[in-house]
Amino acid sequence: MKRATWIAAAIIAAAMAGTAAAQGTRPAPQAQPFKPFYIGGGAGWAKLDLDTADFPNSGTIDLGGTVGTVAFNSTRDEDSFGWKAFAGWRFNQYLAIEGGYVDLGRANVQYTVPGLTGQADLKVTDSAWTLAAVGSFPVGHNFSVLGKLGVAWHYTKTSANVSVPGASAGASQSDHRAGFLWGLGAAYDFNPNFGVRVEYENFGTAGESDNTGRMDTSLVSGSAIVRF
Repeated sequence: MKRATWIAAAIIAAAMAGTAAAQGTRPAPQAQPFKPFYIGGGAGWAKLDLDTADFPNSGTIDLGGTVGTVAFNSTRDEDSFGWKAFAGWRFNQYLAIEGGYVDLGRANVQYTVPGLTGQADLKVTDSAWTLAAVGSFPVGHNFSVLGKLGVAWHYTKTSANVSVPGASAGASQSDHRAGFLWGLGAAYDFNPNFGVRVEYENFGTAGESDNTGRMDTSLVSGSAIVRF
């Protein structure tokens, strides 16, 4: 009986040794190569939040002559389609430097005077070159959250057109200004070459009170990223 037990034990030990040897000769899985450079592009909802001190909702204006002081009202649309393109270099999986260009679309304001024919239309556009540090933190399989800090160099233009029966006139002003950029978002990598991200970015205050008028600028977007 003991002899049978020894034989069984020897067979089990030999089988285990064979399995371990086979596992030891199996090639180890290869780590995915780290790809530091990336390019991307995205689009979404932009907002030019116009400063009511520079773009009043209502008020009075002195037209002089026999008209005198009259009240005016306004309607506005501060939401627009925005898009961006960007490129970056990753120091490691946690930190990158990223530069890009963003077009924040256009806001529209229309002023009217009740009881009088005619109106004033303002069109405000803004775009910016950006440079930012991007921090990423993995939170799950292929998922990560990210934060962004940097600067945006804005180009803002406001065009005005005033029309009355039989006549119209127009003028425009532009401004260049730097603003503080920050953002928050989340990303998902399908593989080492391709990923997507969604994010909110605030590009700071653009414009100048005495010409274009001021506005707070932001973009909520979805983007695709290609790494190489």
